[in-house]
Amino acid sequence: MLDSNPMFLGIGPARGDLIGQCCWYIASDNLDHYRVDVAVGWGDCPSGCINEHRWAYRVDHDRTITLLDEFGDSPVEAPPQTGSGPGTVTIQAVAGPVCPIEPFPPDPACNPRPVAGAEVVVYAAGGVEAARGLTNDEGLLVVALEAGGYWVEGLDVEGLMGAPEAVAFSVGAGGRMAAQLTYDTGIR
Repeated sequence: MLDSNPMFLGIGPARGDLIGQCCWYIASDNLDHYRVDVAVGWGDCPSGCINEHRWAYRVDHDRTITLLDEFGDSPVEAPPQTGSGPGTVTIQAVAGPVCPIEPFPPDPACNPRPVAGAEVVVYAAGGVEAARGLTNDEGLLVVALEAGGYWVEGLDVEGLMGAPEAVAFSVGAGGRMAAQLTYDTGIR
């Protein structure tokens, strides 16, 4: 069911033991169908996500999928632009929080900082590796991908608290897309 929307690629089941899980699903078995609830969160997810969008689906045993409900903040990504040839995806790796207390009004010095040298892996449907590379000094990695749905994972970086949450995205032929991986600095 999750492969019906490229934005859901790479989303795993809800884990009650994981604080700040950005994206998850819960599937429950009813007599004549399954109910699948999906959530995608963004914006400081290590602290619990500032924004969230949810979908509820009915999946019949014959695999018919019906959207039951959808609510929350505007979905994180706009439809991919289209054209011809491979699409371009700019992956940005950042680390935050930078300041122990977020000041009000916001201080630009407290914005997440770029993560240089982060190893990033892009996966296509079925978990097939589509691209791999290291972020530059600005925390950026640009890759060309065929149109389709993908997810990106960042590997552990020394001095930061583990790997960031995977991010799902889709890219259209000749389109441009951006994805951001957010590492946790451990500053509280």
